[in-house]
Amino acid sequence: MILSAPTGGAVLGSPTIGTVRIVDAFDPVSPGLTLLTPINNQLSIEGNGPVFNIKGTASDNQGIERVEISLDGAAYQAIGITLASDFRTATFDVPLTVNPGIHTILVRALDTRLRSSAVVRRVFTYKVERSLAVAVNDLNFGGVSTGFVPTSTRNLGFLYSITAVPKAGSVFDGWTVSDMAGTGVTVASAELPRLNFLMQPGLSLTANFRLNPFVPALIGSFEGLVLPDVGQTPGVETVGHLTATVSSKGGVTGRLRVDGSNLSYTGTLDNSGFTRFGTTRSKILTIKRQGKADLELELKLDMTGASKQVSGTLTRKSNGTTLTVSKIAAKRSHYSNALRADASLAGAVSQRYNLILPAKAQVPVLATNLYPQGVGIGSLVVKPDGTVSCGLTLADNTVMPTWAAKLTEANTLVVFGALYSSKGCFAAEVKLDPTQAATDAAGLDALWCRPAIATSQWYPAGWPTGLNVDVFGSKFSVVTGSSVVPALGAEDLANGNVDLTFVGGLTPGIAKLVSVSVTDKLTRVPATDASFTAAITRTTGGVKGTVVHPATAKAVNWQAILFQKAGVHRGGHGFFLSPLPKPVTGLGESGAVLFKAK
Repeated sequence: MILSAPTGGAVLGSPTIGTVRIVDAFDPVSPGLTLLTPINNQLSIEGNGPVFNIKGTASDNQGIERVEISLDGAAYQAIGITLASDFRTATFDVPLTVNPGIHTILVRALDTRLRSSAVVRRVFTYKVERSLAVAVNDLNFGGVSTGFVPTSTRNLGFLYSITAVPKAGSVFDGWTVSDMAGTGVTVASAELPRLNFLMQPGLSLTANFRLNPFVPALIGSFEGLVLPDVGQTPGVETVGHLTATVSSKGGVTGRLRVDGSNLSYTGTLDNSGFTRFGTTRSKILTIKRQGKADLELELKLDMTGASKQVSGTLTRKSNGTTLTVSKIAAKRSHYSNALRADASLAGAVSQRYNLILPAKAQVPVLATNLYPQGVGIGSLVVKPDGTVSCGLTLADNTVMPTWAAKLTEANTLVVFGALYSSKGCFAAEVKLDPTQAATDAAGLDALWCRPAIATSQWYPAGWPTGLNVDVFGSKFSVVTGSSVVPALGAEDLANGNVDLTFVGGLTPGIAKLVSVSVTDKLTRVPATDASFTAAITRTTGGVKGTVVHPATAKAVNWQAILFQKAGVHRGGHGFFLSPLPKPVTGLGESGAVLFKAK
């Protein structure tokens, strides 16, 4: 058809010629491909050059659209082909220039419906040899795989593996690589003894060794508290506990307890003390938690040995945004069966310390009816090998699970408990020091976090951002023929020799008298006063009983513990809770108990 004599002002342009192919949309047949060269495992040496011919034919019942190749896993690329006049067959013969090494090509043909032929795979090699230089910084400290030192002939582009082997008393200290380009070596992989690399021209490697820095004075078990960094708000998300065990080869394992999680971790210390995690040897361990923010953990061992601790940072993040930052100071356990604690601390077999946790004013100020005014109680049992077991009952009658710890060289230990179904916690560092005037152990500003508990009669709002509580301890002993009550006078059935008082807890105060014998038998004074009970557990110094609450005429339980050391804390201290009404009002309080010789 020819257009001519346009009207209406139309202008005809220069005619062009095109080819239109009609494609059978229902063509079910895939094309075929024959690859003539390269043959599988074909080898070309340096003298023959780096060019391989990609030669073959393709055919289809309808028509060939193109032929494509993929080199060494790259995306498919079309190559030049010569099509027959009917488009049903094509030939190709394309030169391919490659770098030295082993190569793989995938070849396929596509028909006009873009159906693919079966993919043909060929492996071929361009072999070029060069010299590899390998050195060791000090042969007294270690060596490498045989056949590498000082030089060897290697094929460019081929993958090799070499291993550095330290001698006894030494450790590997990283590879020095003359040029990492094209080798596949990374900064992280060069830190590992086994090095995998692709040979490159002019490549040289040096295996570095040093004396083992993980000497007995640095390694061992460490534990410490996770506490909010400066400016961060205390709470269950920022307060926790961490352990770390460091081996003589620099391995580190441990557990992290925080925000309701109890997580294990494994890493490897580098020779500067940083913990590396995973195959990437990252200095940051990212912990994904379902339904909670991610945690990022960083740890470093003090390689100088001055602080004898593993320090670190714990960061909470959500979608890359930092929510909170906490600091970690895990101190090294010091004592063992071979290095025993002094008898003044641990006795010959064990030493019990009775603990009291008095209420204290809070900063910022918190009204006294909003947190317990009773005295929490507990105990430590210290053994000569430095192991410690701890039990606590806090002043809201929360019992902390029994805690096991170890003494540091400074005679400190950490106490940690996940409380209230892991929605709260208690964290303290306590120092044993019997040389102090009024205590044998003390830990100032322990942190006690309690969540809001709407159904609780006592302090339903809780203190999610924490209360500060001091921990004071006194060594406890039992002497045959003497009462365990400190400074006790003679038994007095008429006037009593112990004052038992109850203060707070929605009561104006209750005062009772007790007579205690040298065998710690308690008698109420007068004996007819049935409004209270009291008893001493002689082996532990625990004191407990009941007392009738005057406002409700209901009996409530109370408990205390004896503090034997002379000074401001001498006597028995404890707590009681105001009665539980029906219905619950949420106005209950914890009051203080004092059991003191007259």
